[in-house]
Amino acid sequence: MKYIISIFIVFILLTYIFLYVCDYINKNDSQNINCSIPIKVFLSIVNSILANILFIKYGLSIYSIMYVVAWTILFITSYIDYSTKYIYEITSKPLLVISSILFIFNLVIGVTNLRSILWLIISLLIVIIFGRFNYIGKGDIDIYLALMISLTNFKIAIILLIFSLGISGIASISLLLVKRVSLNYRKPLCPSIALASYILLIIV
Repeated sequence: MKYIISIFIVFILLTYIFLYVCDYINKNDSQNINCSIPIKVFLSIVNSILANILFIKYGLSIYSIMYVVAWTILFITSYIDYSTKYIYEITSKPLLVISSILFIFNLVIGVTNLRSILWLIISLLIVIIFGRFNYIGKGDIDIYLALMISLTNFKIAIILLIFSLGISGIASISLLLVKRVSLNYRKPLCPSIALASYILLIIV
């Protein structure tokens, strides 16, 4: 119980600090992301709860800490994408770095193997093709790449792609039905990717 409370506090502070990237973006890119103190506190508490659930499932280790830190970056990236409809390299690049380390580590310890990389290649090719036809943006491709290479089972990469696009589609249809958006509305994809990723982390 003590370590759960400690993790809760640590990730509240960590998320709160990470959220200062919103102030940086507002200042340097003339955006208007809501990064008031109440919003930062709320998002930090929500993410800390989600992080604790992951630790309860996977235990506390350097390995799980890296995954949860990656999740925290994805969580913040999703909020920024929701607010701006843009994914900034200031968040996507650190996520790619952590994911690359996890990819190498998984290969070294034998969690993944070269044969399963075929599934990863297929999934990434589909993502790139979608990007070429402007179905998804470059930032979304970076996020998919980061998440897919960090998986311990690359077959899940296909599920992640289908699941996230499905969530995005359902959300878009729902918004259309309540007439809150037009047919030309382009919904941010990263929040759907994050939701799909978290659900898969919990149930797989």
